[in-house]
Amino acid sequence: MMGVDKNKQDQLMYISLDDLVPKEHLLRVIKNKIDFSFIYTKVQHL
Repeated sequence: MMGVDKNKQDQLMYISLDDLVPKEHLLRVIKNKIDFSFIYTKVQHL
């Protein structure tokens, strides 16, 4: 029997942003080639 789901607003959907970016995306390549860890110390005071 079909009906109206009145509880749709109570439902949560968890997604990972990592899952939304394609594996061959240019930003993934850049991330794997360049070490950006230095940025954290540069902006720590902010």
